[in-house]
Amino acid sequence: MAKKLLSKRILPDGGKLFVSEDGAAACQMHHLENGVTLHTCKGTIGVEFAAEVIADGNQQLLQHGRCIYMVDCWDSPRMTGEFRDAVVEWMLDALRRYDGKLEAHLLIRSAVTSMVVGIANMVLRRKSVKTYSSIPDWTNAGKTHLPLFRRRPIP
Repeated sequence: MAKKLLSKRILPDGGKLFVSEDGAAACQMHHLENGVTLHTCKGTIGVEFAAEVIADGNQQLLQHGRCIYMVDCWDSPRMTGEFRDAVVEWMLDALRRYDGKLEAHLLIRSAVTSMVVGIANMVLRRKSVKTYSSIPDWTNAGKTHLPLFRRRPIP
């Protein structure tokens, strides 16, 4: 059974912070510009976060015609299978509707997560999701879309 979101808070800089019921997981979202959105995760990200991640992607696609997720999972050991399945299902549909104008760049520490992303890319039939195990490499990927891109860890 999925946990309910304990809280949704608007941050002083306009970002949003979502925290799981038990406080063990969080996802911070910042809309940057031109369809680029930064998600910073902490703890194990479960299916309770999927609706927010999907809604954010839909909003970027509708407003900008593209969505580029920059996802900082440096402090998140994993995402549950239920979360991954919900997001991949949505991505399949969104990639068809928006002609491939959807990307995700994940900063991760886990080799297992990297393998899972490889499987997700096979399901998506394209390399829409890229993984990085180096903070500078991931940051440089963000800077190709926004020159002033930077990490925003959850305090």
